[in-house]
Order: sequence, then C-alpha cells, then structure tokens
Amino acid sequence: MSSSQRKDILEIAKIIFRDSSFLREIIVFVAFYIFILLQKWDSLVFISIPLISFGFLCFFNVLRILGTLSEFKDKVVKYRPFGNLKVISDRIYFCMSLELIIVFVIGAESLYHPQLIDNHFVFYVLILISIYIFTMYYVLHDIGMYSKLELLINEAEIVEDTNKHHQTGDDISSKAKLLSYLKLDQFRRFYKFITLSFIIIESIWVLFWILSYFDLLNITLSLPGSSLMEGSPISTSFVIYVIIGLIPSIIVYFLYNNYSIIKRIQIDKCKQYLTGLNKIERERILRMIKFYVG
Repeated sequence: MSSSQRKDILEIAKIIFRDSSFLREIIVFVAFYIFILLQKWDSLVFISIPLISFGFLCFFNVLRILGTLSEFKDKVVKYRPFGNLKVISDRIYFCMSLELIIVFVIGAESLYHPQLIDNHFVFYVLILISIYIFTMYYVLHDIGMYSKLELLINEAEIVEDTNKHHQTGDDISSKAKLLSYLKLDQFRRFYKFITLSFIIIESIWVLFWILSYFDLLNITLSLPGSSLMEGSPISTSFVIYVIIGLIPSIIVYFLYNNYSIIKRIQIDKCKQYLTGLNKIERERILRMIKFYVG
C-alpha cells in the first residue's frame, strides 16, 4: 500500500470518527445486533433484514464522506447524483432502528413468551416486512427529489448554497443554475414507478400474509425459542424470500438509472452560464464539472 493510499484511508477514518452521527449509527446497530445474535437465531431470514438496511446506511454515509473529501473548497459546483445523502441516511437509520427492535422483540418473545408468538407472530412479521418495503419508497423518493448537478454562481461572483430543492426548468434562479436534474416528466415517471412498485409489492405481501394466516402457501422457519419444549417452528408466506431480495435490487436499479440521468450533461450548455466570467475562472469551473461527470 502506497503512502498516498494510507493517507487517504487515514483521512476517511478521521472524518468517520469526526462525524458523530455516523459513528452513533454504527454503535447502535452493532450493540443491537449483538443482542439479536445472542438470541441464537437458526434462520437468517429475519436477521438479514436490518443487516441489508445497515448496508445501505453505510453505502450512503460513505458516499457522503467521500463527497466531502472530493468537494472543492469554494463549492461552485454542487454535485448530488443520489440526492441529499444526509437526509437519506437519517431516514434509513430510522427504519433500520425499527427493524432491529421488532426482530429483537420477536426473538425475545419466542424465548420467554412462546404462546404469544404462536398467537400473534403473523402481526409481528406483517409490520416488519411492511417497514422494510416502506424503506425502499422512503429512500427512492428523496433520491428523485434532490438529485442534481448545480452551478452556484451569480455573474462573476460565487454565492452560497441557496437551499433549493427539486425544481423544474422554469424555476432556475439567477444564483443557482441547474445543469443536470430530473426534468419534470422524468420526475413524474420516476415517482410513478416507485409509487406503483411500493403499492404492488405491499399489496402482494398483504395478500400472501392473509393466505399465511390461513396456513396456505406457507414455509416453516425456526425462531430462537423453537428449540425449547414450549416452542415450535412458525410458518409464514414463502413470498418473504422474494421481497427480501427484491427490495435491494429495486433500489440499486433506480440508483444506477438516476445516476446515469444526472451524468448526462452538455458542456456547451454549461459554457453559456459562464460567459460573464474571465477565461481562467471559466476553465477552472469547467474542470470541476468534468471532474464530477467524467
């Protein structure tokens, strides 16, 4: 490993430990997950749900940290291909915390109140998977809303962030020039897709959940208390496997699709916003834009 690579790793580590929110999220997850693992789960189905959410939480936080490393000091160009990463991370953390609590409660109840699990497990799993599905909608909605490549200039002066969110082409102010973003028709299409995906997946889940309530099309899963004398394996719908794999696949697909749209930018369009700047400043800003979009 070269000295420059070690320096970059140390810089990232410093930012992580300086970023108290990310450090807190890691500590909370690890602490909760250790308690869950100590319950001795045989089945990986339920404990994989908060783990997947934690994976996305780390992904967006690492992107945010790397963004601060590569961000130019004067912030003339604001590049957000995945939206507001801080807001998205906070929302994933909220959903992940609920998932951890529910999984822990399921494990604890199966150990100490197995009769309660036998009678009400279907309701626990309904809430858990519904939160997992909602996390997808929560994340993708913000990605579509806040994704943009923005130029923060006013004539020859660099200005501060104007706190603009999603805008149509007619909303572009003289201070914040949106070079790339989801156009109104693209945003509507994106929003329809994620809304329909959420409704369809949730409806399928509820339908199969109802079938599982009547012991139709079920699979058997072990809980921590299933090995005890009072406990027994529980049954739920097989569609739970499909949903657990489908949600991250949908998120990854829309992330890639959104990233591809934001990267489509015409340099000539950028130049027309830079006509009031001197040549050196104009070339410097163009280099920034090319650095971000490749």
